[in-house]
Parts: sequence; C-alpha cells; structure tokens
Amino acid sequence: MFSLNNFKQLIHWLKASGELTYEAERIETWEEFMTSLPKKKVEKLLVRASMIGHWFEEKSNNVIGTYTPNVNAFIRKNDKKNEVAGASTILYKKSRRISSEYDRC
Repeated sequence: MFSLNNFKQLIHWLKASGELTYEAERIETWEEFMTSLPKKKVEKLLVRASMIGHWFEEKSNNVIGTYTPNVNAFIRKNDKKNEVAGASTILYKKSRRISSEYDRC
C-alpha cells in the first residue's frame, strides 16, 4: 500500500485530473527525494505521512466541523453524480472531507 510506485501513480493521477497539477509538481519533489532512499525507509516515511494526515483530519474536524455540519450529507447526496471510474474513484472517496468510518464514531 505504501510504496514509491503507488506514490508515483498518485502523482500521475493528480496530473491527469487537470485540476491538481500545481499540487503534483510540489509532490514530485518528495518523489525525487524518496528515490534516493532505501525501500523500507520510503515505506516508513509514507506511513508516517499518512498517520499525520489522519491526525490532521480528525483535529481539523473537531475545530471546523461545527461550522460545516452539512458537508457530509452534501457529499453523500452527490456521490453518484461526481463518481468517476478506476483509481480516481478511490482517490475521490478517500479525499472526501470525512470518511464514512469517521461518520460512525
């Protein structure tokens, strides 16, 4: 799951979306850095980045969530309208403001 190859695929998807090219360019810098590291170190780095992302998502929801209570309902209502095929479907669902597992908490 956490590999340099998957990270490269993410960059390709970001570029292909046409909307996230600036972000892809910034992330490419990290990809260039990680190519110089051993595979295990890359995996540890990506796992840590994911953990920080989940921590940030939870903390920001606690602070901002009270101001945006209807976002999740809006996203669920528009899921079918916005869903796309393949890898972009997975990334779209992963990038939603709050994942379904947080809704159950």
